[in-house]
Amino acid sequence: MNFAGLEFTTRFLKAKERSEAELRAHLTELGVSEDDTEELVVWAKSKRFVDDQRIIEREVEIASTSVLRGDALVAERLARRGIVVELELPFEVPEFDRAHHLARSRRDEDLPKLSRFLTGRGFSPDTVERVIDAVQADLTEPRR
Repeated sequence: MNFAGLEFTTRFLKAKERSEAELRAHLTELGVSEDDTEELVVWAKSKRFVDDQRIIEREVEIASTSVLRGDALVAERLARRGIVVELELPFEVPEFDRAHHLARSRRDEDLPKLSRFLTGRGFSPDTVERVIDAVQADLTEPRR
C-alpha cells in the first residue's frame, strides 16, 4: 500500500465522515493510482472509516427527527455524496407524517407559501397535496 496515499486517506477521513465515492474522488484528484486507490478504499472500508450505510442511516435519522425533510431531498443529498439509493429509504416515520408535523409547526395559513416550503424540503407532490388538504381541513374546522 502506498504510504503517501495512506496518509492522504487518513487525513481526509479525519475531517468528517466521507462516502466511498468522496474518498475515491479525493484520491484521484491527488493523483493516487487506480490500484492504490482501490486498495486504500478497501482498507478504509475494512476499518469502518468509510461506511455508506452509516451515512444513509444518519441522513434518514436527521430527516426524520430534527430537520424534517422529504424522501426526495434525502436521496438528493446522498447522491451529491456519491451514494445512490435504489431501494426505498429506511424511514421509521412516513413522509406524510413528517410533512404534516412540519406544516402544523409552522402555523402558516398561506397555503401556496406552505406548499412551496414543503416542496423545497423535498416532499413529493402527492404528499404536499395531501398535507395541504389536511391543513385546509384544519383551518375550516370550527374551533371549540
